[in-house]
Amino acid sequence: INLSFLQDISSWIWAPRKVNIYASSDNKNFTLIKIILNTTNEKVETIELVNLHSIYKNIKARFVKIEAENFGVIPVWHLGVGNNAHLFISEISIK
Repeated sequence: INLSFLQDISSWIWAPRKVNIYASSDNKNFTLIKIILNTTNEKVETIELVNLHSIYKNIKARFVKIEAENFGVIPVWHLGVGNNAHLFISEISIK
């Protein structure tokens, strides 16, 4: 599973703080299979794609659920202080 998130803090867009990935065979009962923590510097001012990925072996699932935790409230060092950050996922790839 590969996930790409846009980070452009000048437009108030941050990559997620963490991503939870779940799998299911029946679309009702999901099992948490991975937590990915974002270690990207939150103060980088260039526009970038933050790639979060994980390798799984022998996981059989028909359904995948992805929960991305928003960055949250914009910090005091930023012009948008006190407002909520935006979250944009660019791509999800599942092989």
